[in-house]
Amino acid sequence: MKKISIYMMALLAGGFAMSCANNDLDFVEPEGQQPAQGNFRISATIDEISRTSVDEDSKIAWSTTDKISAWLEGGSSNAPLAWSESAEGATVATFSGDATEPEAESFGFYAVYPYAEGYGDNVESVALTIPSTVEQAKSINDLVGVSDFMLASKTLTKGEEYKATFTHPLAFVNIVIDGSTSIWSDGIIKSLTINAPVSIVGDVTANLKEQTIAPVDEAAGKTLTINFGEDAVMSAQQNAWVAINPALTDGTTTWEFVLLLTNGQQITFYVAPKKLEAQTKYTFTFNQIEKWIARRDQLGASIDTNYAAAKSYDLVADGGRANCYIIPNGGMYKFACDRPLQSNTSFTLSGITAADWLWATGEQSATSFTEADVPVYSVSMSGNNIFFRVKPNAKGNVIIAATNDSGEIVWSWHLWLLTEPEIFHTTHIVRESAWEFAGCNLGATSNEAKNVNSYGFYYQWGRKDPFPGAGTIGSTTAGKEATIFVDHTQKYVINPKFEVTFKSVRNTTLGSDDLAFITKNPTTFVHYNAEKVAGDTAGAGTNTWAYNLTLAEVKALWSSSGAKTVYDPCPGGYRISTSNNGWANKTNSYNDYTKDAADVNGYTFSATDSAASGSSYYPATGYRNAGQLTNAGFSGYYWAANYNNTKNINMPYSFAIEAAKKAASQGQVQRGNPIRCTKIK
Repeated sequence: MKKISIYMMALLAGGFAMSCANNDLDFVEPEGQQPAQGNFRISATIDEISRTSVDEDSKIAWSTTDKISAWLEGGSSNAPLAWSESAEGATVATFSGDATEPEAESFGFYAVYPYAEGYGDNVESVALTIPSTVEQAKSINDLVGVSDFMLASKTLTKGEEYKATFTHPLAFVNIVIDGSTSIWSDGIIKSLTINAPVSIVGDVTANLKEQTIAPVDEAAGKTLTINFGEDAVMSAQQNAWVAINPALTDGTTTWEFVLLLTNGQQITFYVAPKKLEAQTKYTFTFNQIEKWIARRDQLGASIDTNYAAAKSYDLVADGGRANCYIIPNGGMYKFACDRPLQSNTSFTLSGITAADWLWATGEQSATSFTEADVPVYSVSMSGNNIFFRVKPNAKGNVIIAATNDSGEIVWSWHLWLLTEPEIFHTTHIVRESAWEFAGCNLGATSNEAKNVNSYGFYYQWGRKDPFPGAGTIGSTTAGKEATIFVDHTQKYVINPKFEVTFKSVRNTTLGSDDLAFITKNPTTFVHYNAEKVAGDTAGAGTNTWAYNLTLAEVKALWSSSGAKTVYDPCPGGYRISTSNNGWANKTNSYNDYTKDAADVNGYTFSATDSAASGSSYYPATGYRNAGQLTNAGFSGYYWAANYNNTKNINMPYSFAIEAAKKAASQGQVQRGNPIRCTKIK
């Protein structure tokens, strides 16, 4: 065995050299330095990659951790050559290792970077692998020598200064994604998957003599997935460099680039690249995403290259059908509209032929809100699904209505645009984890004290459809609006297509079917008439909108049994709580909680029982009485799902918050109160 030192020197062409790491050595032979007697000096040059310009310093120097696999024809096979020496300030890196010296005066030298132990001794059949799953490489510097390989081949003659050239048998692709002008701009990239019609990754066989590679299986290796980091926001340009097997394409075969966001939304780009060549850079840029999608929409199936299609995110894919859907990001969405609950196939919705937004709000503190501000658009109905698009970074609420051929509303849903859904899902627990309450009111965009955006919507007991919240935080002085839905109500806009308004009517004007009326008229507040209600055997039938329903029928609207009903307004996985839940019990209340702090707008309650945990703010939202907003900032009454059966039909349970009070209570069915949902166990 003779120890062979190999001096690696990269000759820069066009200012571009490639290897592995980032120590800033200039690969120029130092003046006066000569090779040791009997050793081999090899200069490694990388041809310029010049198909596209490089906007960064792409010089990559050899690292002290680098190792090279070397074959000497007639001598050693796969000898490991490691960084051997480099004086401080030196511009030449020396690699050496123990190897058998060939006897012939002229012999072949072959090498692979980086070193691997299992390459074997056949230089015409070296097994290499192009990774099929990689992490985002933001620059070519992060890629070269880390997730790919270089090959060298040279015939050497003893007694001369020997040089060899490392080349890349792979093509380098820079994928640029820029969603800053799209509805997905508030999203984060999770991954990009390339589906090619030819083998681009996986196991290959390298012929070091010819410096070529070939797939082990032509039918395999057609999928490459790039995983992105937490900072891969769509609002800024993202670069992802990959090294792939050069593909023999002719510019007519379509490749798929499937972009997946962390919120589950998916966009697929279709591109037909031309022939890709080794050691050449290519750039695929995906920006103006919505224009790519529109191009497909405009040209239809006849288009064969350079277009995109977005898959609408399915809000009920996990079985979470409900009357309310939380939307955290902009993008394209859909939900099934054939029934409200996954578990209730007997309650079907038929006759739906169209859909559109009905009314909407923005942040509750907005000084104005017009139709141009509505964050949901392109609402349509097809195949038992409602499709819509959402503007990025949108906060607020939108009601979607489905209609029949006559334009009558068949059903309606609440889209809750919540850019920070954790304020809802962060629950506080009472009674040994038996009850987990949401962290904010239904329809709120905040859970902060003294913030009107924490008030949320108001609901008549038993109804699924909300009414607008308050526009100001109010005060500890009791008061009410001068006119319904006007001076203290948050800003809202109604779609003029529907020719409806927010109004209040007496329950005696509904006709014979209360449920049919409220379903068709979700913007109509129904207040009571001082007459006896059917099925009420306990007293005067006042204070209810349910004029024609029996007691059993009313109680079934929001079930106290623990089941979620078709009229429940909470999102999937949540429901209206019952009275025996820790804060609304006819015999006691707040047994696990104590008042933490009080202000003019509500209380923050914190757990005192060891089995309970967390804290939560309950604003004093006031309520709607006959449609009028009353006592905002002074009191609040939160609905429970059940009744005190010793009372008459119009008094379900709630719990009360007032300036100097916290207690269980009972409320009038006709009132509009806020809702704090509870998690379904």
